[in-house]
Amino acid sequence: NMVTLLFAVVLFLSIVEEPVKALQTVISGETQAAAVRGLLQRLIPDQAQLFAITVNHTLGVKGLDSFQITSSGDKVRIQGTTGVAAAWGVQHYLKYWCNAHVSWSGDQLNLSDPLPHVDGVVTVSIPHRYRYYQNVCTSSYSFVWWNWTRWQREIDWMALNGINLPLAFTGQEEIWR
Repeated sequence: NMVTLLFAVVLFLSIVEEPVKALQTVISGETQAAAVRGLLQRLIPDQAQLFAITVNHTLGVKGLDSFQITSSGDKVRIQGTTGVAAAWGVQHYLKYWCNAHVSWSGDQLNLSDPLPHVDGVVTVSIPHRYRYYQNVCTSSYSFVWWNWTRWQREIDWMALNGINLPLAFTGQEEIWR
């Protein structure tokens, strides 16, 4: 019945709350920054070298993702607390300084040369630790037909939009058993 289901959900959340709060990446900042540079190579190969990407876990509010955008010479410098935060910073810069757009349906990535300069330091802290994406139908209706190129595009899109908690069905049947 509904009361039993609600009780089970509350119990489950109380059990997993503390371990979830303690989740931390084990991937180095340099590896995460390299992943964002790879994203830039796929997205804007002719301008990717104009971005300097770094990951600094101590930036911003503890426990929340943040990114910083600055300009130095002809480079746009983007620093994030994680690779996802840095990728979100890339998207923020492309959207608000370059009037660019990246979507499922197509992109508008006609960037000016030189890239627009950022005055001062722009810092954004994301108020939600986890940004969830997808639903239970997508994995069977859409994902089943994707090749690696399409998956890579989706993973890049998720990172650009700050998604750090995509639904992952791998092994769900075992949990339900």
